[in-house]
Amino acid sequence: MKRITLFLIGIAVCFVLTGCNEKYTISRNIPDAENAIFTSTGRLFVTGGTNIYEIDANGTASPLCAEGKYNFTGMAQVGNYLYAVATEYRFDASGSGCSLNIFSPTGVADFVNCVSNMFKRSVLLCAEIVPGDLNFTEIYTIQNVLIPNGMVADAAGRLYIADETFLPVGKIIRLTLPGPMSVSRQETWLAASNKVYSPNGMDIRGNKIYFTDFNLWSLKQASVKTVSIGADGAPGAVATIFERTGLFDDLAAGTVYGTNVVAVADFLKGTVVGIKDNGIKQSSPLAETDPGLFASPSSVTFGRGPNYTGLDLIVTEKGIMFEHYSDFGNKVSGMVIK
Repeated sequence: MKRITLFLIGIAVCFVLTGCNEKYTISRNIPDAENAIFTSTGRLFVTGGTNIYEIDANGTASPLCAEGKYNFTGMAQVGNYLYAVATEYRFDASGSGCSLNIFSPTGVADFVNCVSNMFKRSVLLCAEIVPGDLNFTEIYTIQNVLIPNGMVADAAGRLYIADETFLPVGKIIRLTLPGPMSVSRQETWLAASNKVYSPNGMDIRGNKIYFTDFNLWSLKQASVKTVSIGADGAPGAVATIFERTGLFDDLAAGTVYGTNVVAVADFLKGTVVGIKDNGIKQSSPLAETDPGLFASPSSVTFGRGPNYTGLDLIVTEKGIMFEHYSDFGNKVSGMVIK
């Protein structure tokens, strides 16, 4: 117990003090880097604004899809298959609904309408995990979503996808897969009536789903929430374990020296936030990196062997949205927890 206590004090100090953040670059030139996942064997895949990439031990990123058709977001593994969410661009989006004056009476609605007009449709892609490059195939068109983002899979192989909306009308949908390459059912699993407003990132530990949420009308817009999957597949009560002003993106549930923690990417503040995961709502974070250390971080993932350990935090840095070429973001970075 003493060792864990000393470690937690140390991690809080190390995360905050300048010069203690051991950030390193894993791979550059990942346009609009979005989400990362390790397969069960430790292969690292990353989604971005134009492609899905596998990143090898040397940081070389191999694109796996045709460029320019999709914006790629969440990923999840079920058995020997990797699933990814992709939204097809609409290139004739200019014109109606694209006012960005959010202070006008209809500004927020116009912004959401603009985002909706930028995309044609959202799909679920699937690839068998084989040696060499994966071949992703479109297997399902996701219905009635705005920006499908984070995704996790439960022990039964069902997929849960966060539908991000910016307005408090988002939801978490669930897809049932009778086989690896087909979807038999789509349902709304959680919505605003369950205190789910505009979910973004997701992770799962056992039967508990962790997700970030955003409520535009709250004084503390950004939150981290949990919900358990019942034996019958129904959701339990949604619980908030941390909240503050800002905008959280993706998150990861992990165990560090025997202590359960949640790492969260704060998109606006440019930090990774550490939260104690003990079932009690936290009034302050356990730890946080220096502000601006990361360029609009969009996800954080705990490392996995053979190339990383559970003390490596893998962070995707988006940078400026839809700007794909600068070194401000558009990369995958790492940081060692000590």
